[in-house]
Amino acid sequence: MLRFVLVLLVLSLGSSASAASAVWIELAERPLARSLPARPGEKAEAAPWNITLTVRRDGTWSRGERDGKLAKGALVELRSAAARAKLRLDPKARPVCMATPTREERLHIAGRGNVTYATPCGRPPDPSAGRLLALLETLTIAELETPREVVGVAPVTVLYESRQQDFDSLEHSSRVVFTDGTFALSGFGHADARGQLSADELARVRAAIRAATFAMSKQRPPPCGARLEWTRTIRVDGHPALEWTGPCGSTPDASVLALDTLVRDVTRR
Repeated sequence: MLRFVLVLLVLSLGSSASAASAVWIELAERPLARSLPARPGEKAEAAPWNITLTVRRDGTWSRGERDGKLAKGALVELRSAAARAKLRLDPKARPVCMATPTREERLHIAGRGNVTYATPCGRPPDPSAGRLLALLETLTIAELETPREVVGVAPVTVLYESRQQDFDSLEHSSRVVFTDGTFALSGFGHADARGQLSADELARVRAAIRAATFAMSKQRPPPCGARLEWTRTIRVDGHPALEWTGPCGSTPDASVLALDTLVRDVTRR
């Protein structure tokens, strides 16, 4: 009898460990170019998905060659956001730029399903799914080590984040500033870099955020015949994320561009 109980206990522990290590959330992307027929009359062949982020139920995550584990509080926050996320496209969204989408991205939640959306300029996922995506990006930033929290001091979070992807190379670059003034750069043609803003520089960035209007410009972009080369995204906590393509097309409000220029200037090392 004792042996039977021990066997059941071992099986139960093995099952719990397996469930904890099971994939919970997965992000993937693929180029759209290969989804087109190679020749007229041929059947379209979709490109294979490239998994960019995996989060397991125990909070461990991997992004490319980097991995980590979410803190208990972060995991609770992520579970709440995942439970509220609606895996569908935003029914009210309308494209804000004229570029032709070049890639597909997919959000998968185990037991719930997927939402697949085209970028740039395609219809985005539901805002609730968008918030989950932004939280995943913030909690699992692969380019840096988030500064440790200190007891009695406000937790360090992302203050400003900008990312860019080139259409031809699909290479990513990012610039992230934290609330304590630390910052991290990745993918700007050199090794990843970290630094610390001065108190004056951090105050200027915060002032520019307060002054910024987080919306796309209402002015019609000037005529431009150049080929679209990149897509950029800016995220600031508490404000909608802004995405645009260049060098042609609509751009964010001038105050957001001024903020972006300031951040680039103070983090240039």
